[in-house]
Amino acid sequence: MRKLPHGFTVIELLVVVSIIGFLFTIGVANYINFNRRQLVNQTALKFVEELRLAQSLANNSQKTTGCNGTLEGYSFAYSNSSHQYQIKIYCFGSYSEKIKEENFSQELTVSPASGEIKFKVLKRGIDCGGGLDHCDLTLSGFGYSRTVKIEKGGAIYVAE
Repeated sequence: MRKLPHGFTVIELLVVVSIIGFLFTIGVANYINFNRRQLVNQTALKFVEELRLAQSLANNSQKTTGCNGTLEGYSFAYSNSSHQYQIKIYCFGSYSEKIKEENFSQELTVSPASGEIKFKVLKRGIDCGGGLDHCDLTLSGFGYSRTVKIEKGGAIYVAE
């Protein structure tokens, strides 16, 4: 009676290890792409959050101690060159003060390249520059993009 061989041959083991390596490579690539997409999505959601903060402060006419005159409004300003955004308060005259300043990822860009969105007090509207009553900010990076919309009526959201 002949004995059957026990175990696996070297060729069989190499084939299995190669398949596992190939599947692992695909998994890592998909994970990296997922993280990049999430960075763009999370930054867009952070922009929405900060825009709503500026809008809320303007709608409630909240003044800082340095603003002795009449409150004009709050603004959300951003720049690709410095990769940061700021929330500022504006009072009539020449007074302005930074309320908040944060950086966003160096790998992302915002279109238009820089700008300022002003929220006027008591729901008197927004000013996107150039007389526009609505704004679109597009965040791009890694081949993905998301658009943040600020509408005339006050709606701020990430477009699908």
